[in-house]
Amino acid sequence: MFPSNFLPIFAATAIAFAIAIQSGAAQEVSDFTGGMPTMDPPGTNVAFRTIIVRPKIAVGSTASKLFPTQERLQHGNAAPIILRQNFEATQRQEALRKFYAKDYLSMPLKSLDAEEIIKLTPIGFGDLSRAAFRERAGWEYPIGEGTQPLMSVLLPDVQETRIYAKAIAVRARVDLREGRVDEALDKLSIGLGLSKHVGETPFQVCKLVQSANATNIIGVIEELIQHPASENQYWNIAGVPSPFVDTKPALQLEAFMWPKSILQLADLDSISTESQWQSLVKKIMTYSDLGELSEASVFEGWTSLARERLPAIWKNEERPVQSMSDSEVWVRYWHMRTQMLTDECMSWGLLDFHHAIPMLIELRERREKELADELPVKIAFEPPLKLVIAAASLQQHLRMIQTIESIRDWSGKNGGLLPKTLQDLELPAPLDCVVNKPFVYLLSADGKTASLSSAVVENRGFRYELELE
Repeated sequence: MFPSNFLPIFAATAIAFAIAIQSGAAQEVSDFTGGMPTMDPPGTNVAFRTIIVRPKIAVGSTASKLFPTQERLQHGNAAPIILRQNFEATQRQEALRKFYAKDYLSMPLKSLDAEEIIKLTPIGFGDLSRAAFRERAGWEYPIGEGTQPLMSVLLPDVQETRIYAKAIAVRARVDLREGRVDEALDKLSIGLGLSKHVGETPFQVCKLVQSANATNIIGVIEELIQHPASENQYWNIAGVPSPFVDTKPALQLEAFMWPKSILQLADLDSISTESQWQSLVKKIMTYSDLGELSEASVFEGWTSLARERLPAIWKNEERPVQSMSDSEVWVRYWHMRTQMLTDECMSWGLLDFHHAIPMLIELRERREKELADELPVKIAFEPPLKLVIAAASLQQHLRMIQTIESIRDWSGKNGGLLPKTLQDLELPAPLDCVVNKPFVYLLSADGKTASLSSAVVENRGFRYELELE
């Protein structure tokens, strides 16, 4: 049973669209205007857009041109190459600042100033290509070494990759504008390869940046499939890893984030003095987001509740709760409650998106109700809903584009018509990964247009109006 805000969009009538892709003669590249969509209606992240369907039969291939597949990978580590780009980027801050000041991803292709964009994105595409086609990216963060609390690890190097993803996406749009489809395809492959490398470290932040970077690239793939000179990308998309963002390593690490940040939590029974318990309370407070609350108020206001509730979950009869100091009671109850909730939450997150998302939404609602009077636990525990939905939304978007390519393939084999249903397609249409059901497809009465809609979760989803060229 899905929550009420987890509903598919059923598109039966025409609606307002943020971007309309103008059609022209089939081979007149200059008339291809493109344009990344804005969001409509305001206040939501449900993207409404029109897609021009140009019939094109898909040619099967096991070597994806959209992603660095195994046979094209080179031995070596991508991370040092990317880090060198980060260092060189500091020498070009003024140009990159101007680049970020303009939203080059949303403006129509015909409005792009190629000379200006190239000037403002002085990044080494040769080195970035080398990095994208390396077989791995070892970032050498101190995970499992016990040398540094994991919560204190800074990730500026990963954050810097955002500019490369945006620059690559924009430069690929310039290629599309000027009719260089193959060069655009090469850049998109580099962008997805680099995005994958960013997510090879199991921090949630790394996975979120990976998702954000890949989202920029996938938006341009949506423009690519509408270009008059573009081949059908069905099989290229099939060669992209699925799911593209593997959230499992991050969720498994997150389950142990506190013990790996405060090592004493892994062996509380080794603590023998009151000063050690007090020191541990202070460390927990340091890594908690207390906002305007003082550490003293959080400790004093919650100690009596912890002493009252700990006996219900404490099973060690040799050390009764009554014999514990306030600091020990505080730590033990906080740790047991936080770990139990985190284990449950992260376990659900390991399931496929269509199982994980509704359960994580339910756990978030439970968190708000059950932890209303347990502020220290509430601060320390948060369902990884943002990460899972980001990964699912990215995969959903890519699958919708692949479905459109299947429709283009069918149209190319059937006189330029649109299919009546997705079941008519010769190339399988992937399922909507958010609900594990087919996307909602509705053909208009005159057969000239159709709508393709995804499920919507947390106001995120997609709706396409498909128009025959």
